[in-house]
Amino acid sequence: MQETVKAMIFAAGVGSRLGSLTADTPKCLIEAGGKTMLEHVIDRLKLAGVSELVINLHHHPQKILAYLKQHGNFGCSIDFSLEPVLLDTGGGLKKAANIFAGQESFFIYNSDVYCDLDLRELQKTHTSSKRLATLVVMDRQESTYLLFGGKQQLIGIQKRDGPPNIVQGTSADARKLAFCGIQIVSKEIFQLMPRAKEVFSIIESYLEAARHGESVEAFQLINDYWIDMGSPEKLKELRARLDLKK
Repeated sequence: MQETVKAMIFAAGVGSRLGSLTADTPKCLIEAGGKTMLEHVIDRLKLAGVSELVINLHHHPQKILAYLKQHGNFGCSIDFSLEPVLLDTGGGLKKAANIFAGQESFFIYNSDVYCDLDLRELQKTHTSSKRLATLVVMDRQESTYLLFGGKQQLIGIQKRDGPPNIVQGTSADARKLAFCGIQIVSKEIFQLMPRAKEVFSIIESYLEAARHGESVEAFQLINDYWIDMGSPEKLKELRARLDLKK
């Protein structure tokens, strides 16, 4: 029987690429297929047995709180982490660290991504070996790539037009894969975060962990649908796909 895990949903982003759509509406409350992005994410997590959530808030937080209250938190127990100043993914997780006390591992899910992945498969892969983190990735065009070695271990990072930054091993067998904003992480991540830094990306912590020999591994999407709805074009694509499913 798998451990029951909590999850953190990153919902603090402003969504500036969506222009006027997010001027008065939090990005996670944008609808596609008759549901908000936040509801899609919660549904996906609940299918994996998650019933306890942590959601970080920044842009129109009261609207998110009111929405969840209206829907009875979708049957979940939810803690909120308010960010008066955006802390990025690493800083946001660090601020909520005390909420995960006693939790061996937990999911982290960006509220602006839609994915068909069965998260139980991700959890099973993560818990089958002693890993610090298991990151959902895929082979797609992106501005920044994570680099993975022959055993799917994170070894570096690379901008699309820049040289590889290798933190472990060599670039000889490196594969460039794009991060999908979905992951499962072990509690030890908090010990590896910068103590004096408040605003930072969680990817920085993963790279530092890899540098010191910690196991940060890839979980590559092959057949599962994934999309980041952070631009009008991508949102239109997602809506069209979900409308076909109705």
